[in-house]
Amino acid sequence: MIEQAPRVVREFHVGAAGDRWALTRDVNTGQPYVLHRTGDDEPEVELELGSFLVLFSGAERENLLRLIASLVPDDEPVRDGSAGASVARPLHFVSRWLPNRQTG
Repeated sequence: MIEQAPRVVREFHVGAAGDRWALTRDVNTGQPYVLHRTGDDEPEVELELGSFLVLFSGAERENLLRLIASLVPDDEPVRDGSAGASVARPLHFVSRWLPNRQTG
């Protein structure tokens, strides 16, 4: 039997057929990934988080984005970029797998 590394799991979607999706983090490395369980007799599938977000669309992806957003604390004030404030700006993502695709 293969021993699995300790992990933290937050389920974010259950499909109509009973398949389950979870945001997972390896406790030893801190690396996040998506875990997909299709059924009782099928093996679990681990997907790199960035790959999942790029390749998947639909309810699974939307539910994962809601879960990620819920993990950001609401108690931090929003800063407007005035002196001394640091503002995080969104990064423009261009996939090396889809070289002609541009984000807006």
